[in-house]
Amino acid sequence: MVDNFYIEVLIYIILLIGYSIVSLSLTLVVLSVFNRVRYKLRNYIFDENIRPFISVATPAHNEADVIERTIKKFIQTRYPEDKKELIIVNDGSDDDTEKIVRKYAYKIIDSETGLATYKKQIQPLPIAQNIVLVNRKIGGLGKAQVLNDAKKYSQGELIFAIDADIQLHRDSLLQGARHFADERVGAVIGYISIVDKGDMLTGFINWEFSIGQKIQRVGYDTLGIHYIIPGGCGIFRKSLFKILGDYSSETLAEDTDMSFRLLTKTKKKVHFDPSINVVADEPIQLKSLWNQRVRWARGNIEVTKKNIGHFGKTKYGKGVTLGYPFWLASVIMPLGFATTTTGFLLMNLLDISMEPFLFVSRIIAGMFIAAITYTIIANKGKYWIQGIISPGFPILVTMLSAIIWADGIQGLMETVEYPEYTKPVIITLLLWLMIPMAITPAVIRLSSHFPKLANFIQLIIFGYWSILIVSGIYAHYKELRGEERVWIKTVR
Repeated sequence: MVDNFYIEVLIYIILLIGYSIVSLSLTLVVLSVFNRVRYKLRNYIFDENIRPFISVATPAHNEADVIERTIKKFIQTRYPEDKKELIIVNDGSDDDTEKIVRKYAYKIIDSETGLATYKKQIQPLPIAQNIVLVNRKIGGLGKAQVLNDAKKYSQGELIFAIDADIQLHRDSLLQGARHFADERVGAVIGYISIVDKGDMLTGFINWEFSIGQKIQRVGYDTLGIHYIIPGGCGIFRKSLFKILGDYSSETLAEDTDMSFRLLTKTKKKVHFDPSINVVADEPIQLKSLWNQRVRWARGNIEVTKKNIGHFGKTKYGKGVTLGYPFWLASVIMPLGFATTTTGFLLMNLLDISMEPFLFVSRIIAGMFIAAITYTIIANKGKYWIQGIISPGFPILVTMLSAIIWADGIQGLMETVEYPEYTKPVIITLLLWLMIPMAITPAVIRLSSHFPKLANFIQLIIFGYWSILIVSGIYAHYKELRGEERVWIKTVR
């Protein structure tokens, strides 16, 4: 046993910090279940007949593969033709994006001059005069500038921001508009589903989005906390932009930045409504997913630092004061995971007793399993395989052993009658958790040449969670190095 009392205390503190971060996020499991009751008891101000003018803002940079589908889904939405418009900003595309949009658009605006030209509809396309093409000659400068163009030329009372790959549900506009009967509501968030392409990776992404919205988002909403109004499905009152200003091109997370501005500069409420359903395309390659998640994480870290001074100030409302611990937990969760794993590894290598953490470990493991089980039920059994194996084999074995046996891995090894191998097994599992931190970047590079092999190594052996954890750690690393933040388009 280690005699140095201070080393033990230091490691215990490290583990307590890591466990606190994990536990804070897992409380959302309970809150998400409670939200089902809350929605039945809480009286929202709705008006099913309200029909404000809605401008659907869609940035498009080289989106020829998906933009026509997006246009057709907009056309099919059930909403008065004279109360909706689709504004597609062609961000300097060098594919057929502009050509496709021109088939449908009755109005074409030059972004630099503001001059508009009109054309007759091409028959037999059943389109009313509510599709606008805004052309930017120089593109690829970031989503923020494109959204600002869409906002500038929009006519609507509401701005519904979606991505070019988003498919609106027939009732998305109707379901979103009804919230704005309440003048206190400034923005509304919808539910984003993922196109099921039948491949391994999109199955995991579908699972991630399910648990992120059916547990995290619903849990936040129970507390009245919303710090991200996503650019893929977020509706704003246009009048608020007089206070909020333009989207910032100096951040990789323009939607998060705008969300915090709404929370800190206005007293408006934000609602999450899963009945506002849209469907998105997501990456089918590990490298594209990696680039996307690193960009998201770096943008969120940047916005966190920018808004750190708002923490604890009640004048900004509970969306900031209560939401900040959850926000910080989501930003530093990767570091919390790395810290916890390192702490346990040191305890085993130095023969420090794990007794104080066995009971807490059992509770946290139970909460993880509950989150997975609840999401499987909420998904009606869909993607259950991805849900079970998403943590990766080491985490799965550790969690299950903590639940079944009071002394965790020790109990497992006694059951299989090899208790003398307990320590080597634990160290192997912990090292296995840490290996992805070093190996994942190499696997990502491998995916460009051998996608199936890379998918097997990363998703089956290391687990899908490791991508999210390691990309978050890598984002912190790039921030600490002060590397330039570059907006990289997600390849789908």
